[in-house]
Amino acid sequence: MPFAVKAQDPFKLWYQQSAEKWTEALPIGNGRMGAMIYGGVQEEHLQFNESSFWTGMPREYARKGASDYLGVIRKALLDGKQKQADSIAEKHFMGLKTKDDSAYAIEKKQWLSTVTKDLSFATVGYNDASWKTMTLPTINGWELAGRESLDGSVWFRVKFQLPKEWVGKTMKLNLGRIRDMDFTYVNGKLVGSTESTTIKRSYTIDANLLKAGENTIAIQVLNFYDKGGFIGIKEEKKVFVVYPSEQNPENGIDLPLEWKYFVQNQAPPTVPQYQATYQPFGDLYFSMKGAQAISNYKRSLDISTAIAHTEYESNGVFYQRDYIASAPKDAIITRFTANQLGKISLIAKLGTIHPQYQLKKIDKQTIGIFIQQNYGVLKGVAYLRVNALHGKLQVFDNRIELDGADEAVFYLVAATSYKNYQDVSGNPAAICTQLLSGLNTQSFDALVKQHTKDYQQLYQRLQISFGRDNTRIPTDQRIKSFTPEKDPQFFA
Repeated sequence: MPFAVKAQDPFKLWYQQSAEKWTEALPIGNGRMGAMIYGGVQEEHLQFNESSFWTGMPREYARKGASDYLGVIRKALLDGKQKQADSIAEKHFMGLKTKDDSAYAIEKKQWLSTVTKDLSFATVGYNDASWKTMTLPTINGWELAGRESLDGSVWFRVKFQLPKEWVGKTMKLNLGRIRDMDFTYVNGKLVGSTESTTIKRSYTIDANLLKAGENTIAIQVLNFYDKGGFIGIKEEKKVFVVYPSEQNPENGIDLPLEWKYFVQNQAPPTVPQYQATYQPFGDLYFSMKGAQAISNYKRSLDISTAIAHTEYESNGVFYQRDYIASAPKDAIITRFTANQLGKISLIAKLGTIHPQYQLKKIDKQTIGIFIQQNYGVLKGVAYLRVNALHGKLQVFDNRIELDGADEAVFYLVAATSYKNYQDVSGNPAAICTQLLSGLNTQSFDALVKQHTKDYQQLYQRLQISFGRDNTRIPTDQRIKSFTPEKDPQFFA
């Protein structure tokens, strides 16, 4: 039998600073769409997803005749022949991959031949002034250095100074681990190449390749799938160092950690996979105009209502944002308000980590993003519509600009071309249009009421209390100081 908990906001998570990373953001979701809310003041960020957005394509999954080998595999295991059993299972028993390994090997060889032809990027005199910079190493892949969803061929370049006393000596170059393959050049000459995600790169540089003063290192990194780039090492050892081969790395020259880089090719052949992988869909950004001198900041998520909030004061004005992921309306909805009229001014944009996408103005209140995956056939579409009270509204292909509004409500909907595992012919744009049409007649307060009623039918079936709590303390501090004796309600 349900029983009530009497406490001040006993099921509210709240913080006094915005989220810096994904795991600190606050989640909302309706079963089909979800979002992680960062709560930034100058720039708000909602990373959102949709349940059917996966890699892959309709295909055959089962290997014909696989059951004929079950007895053979069992016997090999009983005889202690693990490797033999694994080999038979891989060849005859496991499900089918997205493509045959032998076909992939041919495609990979052809692609490697193409991207390794142009060696001008490795020459000493190459002008890399227009290249971007990246700080190395990127321990969890270059995806976390602003190159999400990047697979392919990337060139890196850096210069270092060699002391006169080391001229004529054979040197060592330590680079740590690189995913997946590298061709490393010093002053235009190849000094080593490795294909491995685990081997730490350590190459020998012949004495005649180096000169006193400035020398150039150029590295072509080939990433076929998943994380890419210079991923460092786990041990406390020096990497990105040049040193005489007879000495220790600790005595060497530390290479600069800011490297120039250039994306040469983003279309490696697709690596064969047994299973599809779930994909992030997109990002929604709100850039707030004139936000400064911030005080009384708070972001929160009320688990009992599934409503998130961000609030703060700036220049004597109190601002509030409210967020819901409505299941009845199948949309993520955000409202911006202030305690003074005409204070809502912002720019809203859609983005995605997927490199193949298009931004488009849909109508005088709506923009859309159209996404095509790199590693699958599914298409994704998201629409963002705004209803603003007063103010000046401008809608472009890539953004919505709002100035001097009293209030603004944004509606985010998303869909894919997925119908079922054998049919991906759906029309996501038509679905988004239909979803938005059901949001035109209700106020935000009415949508919140409908959302809360729907959510609490499930949530309120059971509530539990373990006694006193420390809800007056921000959640991150509450976690750090938690003990079962002082804050037993935290278990609930």
